[in-house]
This record gives sequence, structure tokens and C-alpha cells, in this order.
Amino acid sequence: MSSPNRSHAEPVTITTDQGKATFRRESPSDIVLDIEYDIPPLEAVLAGVSLQTGVAAACDYEIGLMRTALGQLGDLLASRLDDRGRSIEFTRKVRERDRRTWHDLGNELHIDASHTRVTDRLQGYEGVSEAGLVREHVRLVIEQRETSIRNVYRQVLTDMSARRASRKA
Repeated sequence: MSSPNRSHAEPVTITTDQGKATFRRESPSDIVLDIEYDIPPLEAVLAGVSLQTGVAAACDYEIGLMRTALGQLGDLLASRLDDRGRSIEFTRKVRERDRRTWHDLGNELHIDASHTRVTDRLQGYEGVSEAGLVREHVRLVIEQRETSIRNVYRQVLTDMSARRASRKA
């Protein structure tokens, strides 16, 4: 295992079927965390359910896939890092763009595959538990990704409803 005070050590990268995560310490106090994951194309059956119910089901399914992918990446990366050092608590401010390409097929909603990459530069973390830092970071990323995904699907529902209403008019 690495020392909690290592500097310029080799990056630690793990890869799974869903994505990749890298931890890189650039100096004793500066860290770069890079996480990326893929969501496959999704289909939601809309026959026999309200549009709102079908879109909500697709949203919940994507959130489940995201939680699984990020949870696995975070756990595997943390397991490769040192857990010695002081514990960490931090907040994360995010500026992001999140889009989905979707197709209303009448009785089905098709959402194209998506790729998400999160890169954060963390400064002032000398002597912290690297594994603990990764676990806390991934917990915050999952929270923020869930909010972002819910916002995207809220917009999908709004757009689908408007398109369907304009077709009926």
C-alpha cells in the first residue's frame, strides 16, 4: 500500500465493464480523481402506463445502473489505496451539462447510450486517507449524478408531453 503522504506516485487506475477510475496524487496535497462510466441504451415500455410512469421507470433504472457502476468503481479504487491518514469530509460544487438523446416510439421510449466523465482536482489534502477520500468523493458524485439524471428525465417528460400535445392539436 501507499503512504498517505506520497507525492507524484504512479496513478492507480481500475477498469470494469462499466467504466474506469483513476486516482493520481500530483503533490503531497493535490489529487486528481477521474471517473468515467457508460450507460447502455435504455427502453421503457409505455403501453398500458402513463407517460409519467414510463419516464419515471426509465429514470429510476438509469439511476440504479449509475449507482452500481460508480459504487463498484469507487469500491475497487479505494481497495487499491491506503486507508491510513486522517479522515476527510468535504463538499463538492458542480457545473455540468447533461443531455440524453431519446426517441418517442409511441408505446416505447428509447434513450440512447450515454458516457459520463467526472474529473476533479482536489487541493489541500495532505495526510488524508486516500481510500477514505475516494469513498467520500464517489458518495458525493453519486448524489449529484442522481440529481442531474432526475433533471434530465424531468425535461424528457416535459418535451415528450409537449410534442404529443402538439400532435393532437
